[in-house]
Amino acid sequence: MKRLSVLVLTLTMYLGLFNSNAIEAISNDIIASSADILFGDVGGDGLINSLDAAQVLKHDVCLITLGAVGLAAADVNGDGGADNLDAAMILKYDAKIIENFPVNNKAPSEDTSEYGSEEDSGTEDSCSEESDPEDSEARHTITFLDYDGRVLKEAVISKGEEVVPPPEPAREGYIFIGWDKDFSNAVSDLQLRALYEKIETAKEWLSNIVFGINYFNGINENNDNDAYFRWIVEQGFNAVEIGCRFPHLVNSIHGDLNLEYVEKLKTIIDYAYKYDLYVILSLYDGYDYMWTSLNYDNQDSIIEMVNTSYKKLVESLNAYDDKLAISFCSEPRDYTDNLIDEEACNVLNAINREFVDMVRATGGNNLYRKLVITTGWSRCSGIAAENFRMVDDEYTFVRIHLYEPGDFANSKTEEPVFNEIQHQLELVEAFNNIKRNFIDKGIPVYIGEFGCRPKNNDEERVKWAKCYLSLANCYNIKCFIWDTENKGSGIENSFAISNKERLEWLNPVFMNYILDMFKNNTFIDYYDTYNYTVSINDPIELEKNVTNIRTNQTEIISVNCDDDKLILLNGNYYAKESGEIIFNYNINNHNYYYIVNVIDNYEKIDFELEFRREATTNYYQLWITTAGFSKSRLDYDWISTNEDVIKVSKYSTITIVGDGKSSVIAKEKSTGAIGVVDFVVENNEIVDIFVHTVS
Repeated sequence: MKRLSVLVLTLTMYLGLFNSNAIEAISNDIIASSADILFGDVGGDGLINSLDAAQVLKHDVCLITLGAVGLAAADVNGDGGADNLDAAMILKYDAKIIENFPVNNKAPSEDTSEYGSEEDSGTEDSCSEESDPEDSEARHTITFLDYDGRVLKEAVISKGEEVVPPPEPAREGYIFIGWDKDFSNAVSDLQLRALYEKIETAKEWLSNIVFGINYFNGINENNDNDAYFRWIVEQGFNAVEIGCRFPHLVNSIHGDLNLEYVEKLKTIIDYAYKYDLYVILSLYDGYDYMWTSLNYDNQDSIIEMVNTSYKKLVESLNAYDDKLAISFCSEPRDYTDNLIDEEACNVLNAINREFVDMVRATGGNNLYRKLVITTGWSRCSGIAAENFRMVDDEYTFVRIHLYEPGDFANSKTEEPVFNEIQHQLELVEAFNNIKRNFIDKGIPVYIGEFGCRPKNNDEERVKWAKCYLSLANCYNIKCFIWDTENKGSGIENSFAISNKERLEWLNPVFMNYILDMFKNNTFIDYYDTYNYTVSINDPIELEKNVTNIRTNQTEIISVNCDDDKLILLNGNYYAKESGEIIFNYNINNHNYYYIVNVIDNYEKIDFELEFRREATTNYYQLWITTAGFSKSRLDYDWISTNEDVIKVSKYSTITIVGDGKSSVIAKEKSTGAIGVVDFVVENNEIVDIFVHTVS
């Protein structure tokens, strides 16, 4: 009853609801029942602890003004005031040093009416000389809390006084976006909590991209960048790779920036931002100075470049927000032979790590900047992919280039016709390589360059685009189509797709078909039917389950092949002879294909293989050990009998795919000689190996 009465008194005094006689009556009732006060509980929460002591100390130094209830509860020593002595006793009580307060031991007849009126008690508030009651009521506390309730700052202000917030707080993986309340015109105590927005991971960032285009060497061209970026957005693109040669941006490879070119670059980025495009800055060699030549002799120079000129460029771009991603280099290789080997891969892995560490150390927006690294030659398979090591950074992703099938898409003079069977099989295998080498390992990846050279064959290029982009859509791989600089638009069979001066497509049939695929979602689905190997004595199933790669839904299909390839024996179909058999099936009027590689029984073993784990790469490989046979692994065809368990590259590198049994067969190309090793895989580890000996 005591606390409720005081609350009513306080409210009525504040609101002016009752006259002075009514207020005096209520006040007398409060004074009469003062024995009900829970001394020490200044906060009124039913507890007595250090928080109450803190309130008393704030009152004592005039940071806050306690009301009637708070003053009554604060005077635990019964001297008629609320000061540091009372706070000390409350702390002793909280620490269980004392069990009672002096005021609890006062006789009931002793007067406690001082809490109703300071004038009656003869004790003045120590703050009364500095501020009158009206001023005290105008003072209030603004408390800034972090997301977890931690106090960042507490400010006591007077009416009309401006509140200065604390420095922007930091939270790992998040960006501070403000406070949950407006405190500009606070008129009472106010508690604010920091608001954060989770920073997107590399995978999440990539998921925002619909379709991208390359804008290469714009800093050296007199294009209307504003008009160009507006145009590509109207065409349906929401991302752009701004490509330039790194030596243009620096005065020397280990020196200062070329500020004129850097400002040109920033202007281009600003126009892309104006139209809300996601931007990836992609840097290339100058071809006159091969700064990324991947060999041990050049490694120290590359690392020095990363921490000097490249660092200065990254620092100059720090102000850009999360829509800008920065790549390290494109298509790096060892320029002494223009190839990728294990040495080149080792150097690239080291400088990729150096690049990411350097950018993170510059802080600011670069702490969570999306970064792009790549493989040797930006390839998705072979030794470049097998020896690639992803950095441990959830804001970094991988860029690859894929101009496949090579004879149709990349060659200027070769095949102008898209072969529905062979070329589709090559594209299926290429995207399966991306899945196996990146997606299955949890590595975010995108295709930074792709395209198809024109050979007066737009209708054939449309067939290619349908297959290529549908496979990318199934695996949710984002693609950036390559477009050359302006001078390329006048070169026959170049990858140029636009005229940037007239803002038009060079081959509108081809480009409009591609853009329509994205606008109207006219992609086709693909299924997980991959090439595999069987023995000639193994039956071949003509009815099987296939899984939609995009939806993960399963369907039962019937497959077909040429009639002369199979023979029916005892209710099962077998291959008549060894070799490749192409099977096909149809879903929704689209033909799909896969290859079954039929091998002879390997009852006769011609040479033996040795299974090794390479110390430098930690990869499993097979080596030919029998005298009289070539030791070059490229002289053999390498075949896995169960690619759901083990994949084997043309270099004999073993990749574990899943649990089960599989054999790896090496077949010498020139003689047909055979070597075989059997594997058993459990929990993605090889647990048993059997090497077939020469028979």
